[in-house]
Amino acid sequence: PASRLTKHMMRWALGSWKRVDFMNRFLGGTLAPCLEFELIPGLACAAHLTLSRPNATTDPTACLRDGIAIQHLWLTLESLGLTLQPSYSPIIFSFHARHQVAFTRHALAARKALRLSQQFDRFAAAQAIVAADIVFMARIGAPKGERSSRSLRLPLAALIEG
Repeated sequence: PASRLTKHMMRWALGSWKRVDFMNRFLGGTLAPCLEFELIPGLACAAHLTLSRPNATTDPTACLRDGIAIQHLWLTLESLGLTLQPSYSPIIFSFHARHQVAFTRHALAARKALRLSQQFDRFAAAQAIVAADIVFMARIGAPKGERSSRSLRLPLAALIEG
């Protein structure tokens, strides 16, 4: 969870795109969230995982199979009392850089995405896989403290139409 200071800073900044832009450009607005949401939990987790499929495509049937495998893994981990936190940013920004998708007007953000893509390619090569074949990344670990759901979990009977 975010610190009080980070929560306060994010609430204030997210009140206006001008403030978000100012924070990100001049005050390192993404530094605290990156540390608190990515770096520290990433170092403290039990493991990181990467799922890849040779010649990964956007074919809907293949994407559904990927989703089924991810859901099965996620539910299995939950049944063992573990948690899973997806890591989408490396996959998304690497895709944008690889396919030259203009996702921002800020040159600095585009350069950072390109650098991330290059690091992602090196990471994949070290695992003997192709970065474009990675379909899912996550970290897993034991939950810290009391677990609480962010969404309402309805009982099965309420979900089944009779």
